[in-house]
Amino acid sequence: MDKFIQIYFALAIGYNLASLVRIDWRGTPLAPTEPVPAVALLATVYLTYAAQPLIDPVFWHALMLVFIALIGRFGVVAHLVGCNAQDYSSPFARAAAVAVNAYGIAVLLMALFV
Repeated sequence: MDKFIQIYFALAIGYNLASLVRIDWRGTPLAPTEPVPAVALLATVYLTYAAQPLIDPVFWHALMLVFIALIGRFGVVAHLVGCNAQDYSSPFARAAAVAVNAYGIAVLLMALFV
């Protein structure tokens, strides 16, 4: 399971870093969402996930559920209904944002129950 979660974080952080690079090169991001706060949230989620052995299990599960809800709200819902399709660099950029975050929700939920 850890491998799938690491893949999610690599994809999600990579997408946001690519968006930052695109801002530097072309002046526009891949998506209308803010990449720097997204990377900060993802780093927090990853550190929480990695610190599982050090955190009380009930508290850890509660934190992960909050993070999953945040990823759902700002990573899936925001890209599907919160932003205009014209604000993305391409339809693929929008689909990738939704897909990466949906994958993240799925693997993080599985980690809670496995």
